[in-house]
Amino acid sequence: MKILKLSLAIFVIAFVLNWIWENLHAPFYGGYENFFQFLPLISIASVWDGIIVLGIYAAISALLRDMSWIKQLNRVPVLISIVLGLVVSVYIETRALGEGRWSYKAIMPIIPILDVGLLPVLQMVVLPLATFKLVSKIIKQ
Repeated sequence: MKILKLSLAIFVIAFVLNWIWENLHAPFYGGYENFFQFLPLISIASVWDGIIVLGIYAAISALLRDMSWIKQLNRVPVLISIVLGLVVSVYIETRALGEGRWSYKAIMPIIPILDVGLLPVLQMVVLPLATFKLVSKIIKQ
């Protein structure tokens, strides 16, 4: 699979998975009242999420010096993806909360010490891996 097609597959799958996740956990954020209210914001956020997942793929490719690592997911790229997902999500959440771009409702589980929401952190840990797994299955076909 050529890099452009691979990148497009990663982005589209990441966008869809993140769009679903963003909609499911939107009620945990301050100001949320209904699905349609946050739809434009969630759609834009999901585009950025897709770009972040592409960035995680590119970073792993650079670290491993192998753009085809996605064909065989093993421990090393999985661990790198988890670490990058954690770092990126904690940074984004900390910054956004500090700048007042969003807030959490009381129902958002908070990670002690880090003082950020569990759901957005899990999002950037779980969804890049799910994306890479789905794309690896597409590549093998």
